[in-house]
Amino acid sequence: MDQELQSKSLQKSELRAKAKQIFSSLNLKDLSLKLNSILSESDIWQNARSILCYSSLRDEIDLSETINLLRKANKNIFLPKVLSNSIDLSINPHSNPHSNPCAYTQLAHQLNELNGQAITESFKLEFDFSKLDLLFIPGLMFDEKGYRLGRGMGFYDRVLAQINPRAVTIGIIPSALIVPKLACIESFDLSVHYLFSEKGLQKVL
Repeated sequence: MDQELQSKSLQKSELRAKAKQIFSSLNLKDLSLKLNSILSESDIWQNARSILCYSSLRDEIDLSETINLLRKANKNIFLPKVLSNSIDLSINPHSNPHSNPCAYTQLAHQLNELNGQAITESFKLEFDFSKLDLLFIPGLMFDEKGYRLGRGMGFYDRVLAQINPRAVTIGIIPSALIVPKLACIESFDLSVHYLFSEKGLQKVL
């Protein structure tokens, strides 16, 4: 790893630690309720048929209410899912709101054990991402241009690289975790179209 990559890796590690500290100080339950309420009245999802959501970790906005709303609106909802005991992920349809549709907490435990270090294993993404019209994407931090700080796995980097150009991407993030510019952006990083916080929907700069 050359000096520049080492520097960026260090920056990301420090930013992840800072982001998790900020998340721990927030009332995510109240923030999640507010975001779900705003989303329920938004028209951003009305014309979408196939939507990628996520099952939240403890330091992410919980979109459970929005997922149930989308189900009632007969939208096709897909969620990342951990495969067996590995960190391989697949994309799966979500049909039962009372089941645990995503074994993502298993992945959270593994990430905690790794202390935010980058994971290099490949992902098994047996899914046609061109089918998606709308993607809700979590992150530890976003900047005002829509670039995202993730958990070092590269999962959403792979997702964004494969979607239909007409698909709409929305970063779900508390406003406290939106910064003017992330200095650790790399050439393969892709931005989202919008950021959605408790302050509402904003188009990226």
